[in-house]
Amino acid sequence: MLRFRSAQAKIKDSRRNYTEAAQYYYNLATEAGVDEDASLELYNNSITCAIISTAGPRKDRILDQLRKDKRFKLSIHHELLDMFAKGSVIRPARTKSFVETLQTHQKATVKGR
Repeated sequence: MLRFRSAQAKIKDSRRNYTEAAQYYYNLATEAGVDEDASLELYNNSITCAIISTAGPRKDRILDQLRKDKRFKLSIHHELLDMFAKGSVIRPARTKSFVETLQTHQKATVKGR
């Protein structure tokens, strides 16, 4: 069952449905029976998808949920997530380091933007 749900999260991610992918990854990260390393990787995937998802109340909810998680300080993106949640100005150098961690399909841009 975990493999199936993991595949669903990856499909949502690859189809650029980042808000849903973030929630799927987070649900998997909190699932019983997932080892600690895999859980942290899923949690980081959830943060990445949440950050690049489109603005709206669902994004705000998942960002808040991720910030309240006990693994928050262990995440590679915890500083960026914190800045996002607080509405802080995010400098180009900080976004550049984040963009370098994205997968190829996550770097795609929409024509005309």
